[in-house]
Amino acid sequence: MKKTLTVNISGIVFHIDEDAYEQLNQYLSSLKKHFGKDDDCEEIIADIENRMAELLQQRTNETKQVITLVDINEVIGLLGQPFEMDDEAEGEKRKYSYSTKAKRLFRDPDNRALAGVAAGLAAYFGIDIILFRILFIVLFFASGAGLLIYIILWIVMPEALTTSEKLQMRGKPVNISNIEESVKREVETVKSKLEGYAEEARASYHNQKHHMHKASNSVIDVLVKIASIIARIVGIVVGLVLLMIGLGLLVGFGAMSIGWDGFSLFEGGQFIHISFATLTEWLLASPLAISMAPVALFLFFGIPLVMLIYLALRLLIGEHFRIPRIGNTLGLVWIASLIGLIAIGVDTFSDFKHKSGASQTTSTLYLDEGEVLHIKTLPVLVKNHTNTIHLFDNKYLVEHGNSSEMLYAYPRLEIFSSKEPHINVWVNPMASGYSLEAAIERAESIHFDVGLNDSTIEIPDLFSFNAQHKIRSQQAQITIRLPIGQVVYFDENMKDLLRNNPHKYWKGLPFAGNFWVMTERGLKMYKDAEID
Repeated sequence: MKKTLTVNISGIVFHIDEDAYEQLNQYLSSLKKHFGKDDDCEEIIADIENRMAELLQQRTNETKQVITLVDINEVIGLLGQPFEMDDEAEGEKRKYSYSTKAKRLFRDPDNRALAGVAAGLAAYFGIDIILFRILFIVLFFASGAGLLIYIILWIVMPEALTTSEKLQMRGKPVNISNIEESVKREVETVKSKLEGYAEEARASYHNQKHHMHKASNSVIDVLVKIASIIARIVGIVVGLVLLMIGLGLLVGFGAMSIGWDGFSLFEGGQFIHISFATLTEWLLASPLAISMAPVALFLFFGIPLVMLIYLALRLLIGEHFRIPRIGNTLGLVWIASLIGLIAIGVDTFSDFKHKSGASQTTSTLYLDEGEVLHIKTLPVLVKNHTNTIHLFDNKYLVEHGNSSEMLYAYPRLEIFSSKEPHINVWVNPMASGYSLEAAIERAESIHFDVGLNDSTIEIPDLFSFNAQHKIRSQQAQITIRLPIGQVVYFDENMKDLLRNNPHKYWKGLPFAGNFWVMTERGLKMYKDAEID
């Protein structure tokens, strides 16, 4: 049976044998004697005790709860004796004898530009930090993956806070020699910073002292306290409102972001479903823009919502609630997302640079004197379950196919007077592209076939194009020139085409189901009851 004592090492309680305690006490006394003349003695001893606590924790488990003399001797053997550092040769020998300790991956707070991810990777792999920073920048602008990888590593990699963790990050043995060296280096760094703040601190102290003398009036003190209480209450109310708004918007935006494939719109009271990925493929020009858009949009809208919630929490909890560098960090990320969205916009709008048409089709129709021209539409879509969306002031009907979608839109109809004795019909498909060749190629892909049969002009009620050609101001224009005095009958089925026609001329007048006559000033309703 042995006598057991309870000791507290670096905030952790251990049960230790009496002989082990004597050995540990002698070792700590020798450390304090060795480092007693150093100004940084307390910091060095504290870091050594932190490392000692880590090593002792590794030697206890559910079946072994008491630290023995063997455990203490093993820990001292790993850390080293103070007198060994007095002999340079012995110090070098011990330094290399425990250098087989494997490195651990941490974020480096001492050399960080943002979160210390690149600095931690550089320390772990022994590579210049600038190479990792360049790699993340290249990956971000190449596909947007660099930012995502950085954020994941930021979350996964712990920050090296203690001297022991910083030594493990660089693969150095955690012994008293290296701990002493690391602590002294950190103290020197802190001293240099404190010297820079010294003058600011003195000036601030004198200013505060000056203001304190002015606050001697007790009535003013009471009023200030009342005002601070009111401000605190107002801050709490405003914080609650901002928190509710921020969380509501963040949850809604997050739900949409997680389910990109569930992007939906409302059209005419009807719920329609359009995949966000599909919509970006229709609108954006390059694969790079399509891959970057979800990440850039999520960060552009999500970061302000996160900052709104952070502001609400600070108003509710108080000024002591503070996340270091969150404003600078998220601000830089938000600016990067803004730059990404601007690049996507420039890339997309450049695909609208040129507008041109395919080869114009011209047809001529000869009618006998007094013969009536009939104009009617031919229905293109038989199915009624197509979706309808509005983009760029245009209305598109979407038909989902097995491999791709077909987009349908209403053609533009124009009718003018002509001095010719016959009827002329022009059909001109048009589209936009980054070059004239690309615009012509898109225009030629438009399906719109106008039919002439005896005294009838049959106009498809919709023109169509494959969504793989992207939405680029596609348009099908049909122009009809009628001789003066020509009577024309617009069929009843023309109502939908005329109501949705891009040309505003057809809206508000009862063309469909009535006879009209061409005059020098345009079409006028024909009221001769003898016309069949």
